[in-house]
Amino acid sequence: MDVVRTLLSRLSWRLLLYWSALLGGVWAFTELTDEVYDKQGFPFDAPVLAWFYGLISPARTQIALVLSTIGGLELMIALAVLLSVLLWFRSHREALFFAASMGGAAIIMGLTKVVLARPRPELFPDVDYWQTASPSFPSGHATGSAAFALTLFFVVRRLAPRWQVLAGVFGVLFCLLVSALRLYLQVHYPSDILAGIALGSGWVLGVNALYSYERDTHQRTVLLTLPREVVEAYRRDAQLRGLSEDDVVANVLDVYYQTHSPVSVTPPERHEP
Repeated sequence: MDVVRTLLSRLSWRLLLYWSALLGGVWAFTELTDEVYDKQGFPFDAPVLAWFYGLISPARTQIALVLSTIGGLELMIALAVLLSVLLWFRSHREALFFAASMGGAAIIMGLTKVVLARPRPELFPDVDYWQTASPSFPSGHATGSAAFALTLFFVVRRLAPRWQVLAGVFGVLFCLLVSALRLYLQVHYPSDILAGIALGSGWVLGVNALYSYERDTHQRTVLLTLPREVVEAYRRDAQLRGLSEDDVVANVLDVYYQTHSPVSVTPPERHEP
């Protein structure tokens, strides 16, 4: 019964939202891919591109070309490699997570492009700002920016939680900006962008779920195997320090991962109010 109570206590709206986003991303990418494979169009593609076409001006175009280069998949992968190397000196697990998240999204995106070979938009022949021979679906820029932003958020959330809100806001704005620029330059259909975001976010959420499984399993084991008075002492200590129960257990597990020795746990010192 303790196992059941512990598992039920971990159910929350955050967990429901997480799995809804993961499954929703997989479903959206699958549905969009199926429609493109069947050579069917999307009614919203043309109107959205027409709206962005109405915004075109020489000054905006120059800015869009520069910023769109910065958000390219090649640069995202290079940055991911650099961050993975730097993270290796802080946490091997986080470095591998970063590499698996970005690398997997890039591979799936590349294979999908080759298989579907969807042509680039040609609704407005006078717009030819971005020369590329690669297929259109899904958007590499949208895939890379979504995967990078979400991966960075999870890493920051675990290693520097005080900055997680800033990382989340930056990630959302960065992904939206990159996606909007690709539509402005008329090099992708909106459905390409949606598929890229769905692919990048869905893949990273899936990798993160697998990454977190082992750690969550250890946390549940710690809570179920420690004496009740020790668990209660840690919970009180967490409340006094403004931490969650998971934060406290994670600290115990960090010691275990660093020393590779059995966890020896004693109740924390009492804090005077």
